[in-house]
Formats: sequence, C-alpha cells, structure tokens
Amino acid sequence: MAEREIKVKLTADKTQYEANLASADKATEGFGAKIKGLAKEWGSLLGAAALGAFFKASIEEAAKAEQGMGRLGVAVRNAGGDFGTLRPQLEQTVSSVMRMSTATDDDLREALTRMIAVSGDV
Repeated sequence: MAEREIKVKLTADKTQYEANLASADKATEGFGAKIKGLAKEWGSLLGAAALGAFFKASIEEAAKAEQGMGRLGVAVRNAGGDFGTLRPQLEQTVSSVMRMSTATDDDLREALTRMIAVSGDV
C-alpha cells in the first residue's frame, strides 16, 4: 500500500492573529473578574456565617448564665435569704474570686449554689 503525503500550508494574517489574541485576553480578564467577584461573595457569605455563629454562641452563653443565676437565686431563697438584696454582694464575691483564680463566673456561681444548698446558709 502506497503512502500518500498530504501537505497543509497554514497562513495567518497578522491583524487577525492580534484580534484573536486580544479577544482571548478579554475573555481571560472577564473570567478573572468573575472569579474575583465570586471570591468576594464567598468571603461575605463566610463572614456572615461566622457572625451568625458568634451571635448564636453569645445567646447560648447568656442563657446558660441566666440559668445559673436562677439556680443561685433558688438556693438563696431555700436557705432563707432574700436574693434581690444579696445579689449585688454575691456577684461581687464571684467577681473577686474570679480575679484570683482561673475559674469562670459560671463555674463560681455553680460552686456557690452548691455550697449554699449543702450548708443551708447564705
């Protein structure tokens, strides 16, 4: 079987080549701008999600603190004290001990609640 040789001659017009190159550059720039815009949108979305998570955690922490304060109030009333009158003094005590230790205010309120409940004395 005889082999055939096929020759192809390509010629390019310089202006057409430059126009095609410019068109490719524009397409690349447009793609880059779209990627940049998408990155900004994702960044905004992730920022909003992080902010939402922060607020959710803050609300949960505040609810937990309120529950602890409620338990402390019950313990004080069960021991015969007036929680409304004693609350500022109890909070000052918790704050003072917290500055001298690594315990959190929630932990200290819980410990104070247990001490009052066990001893029956405010």
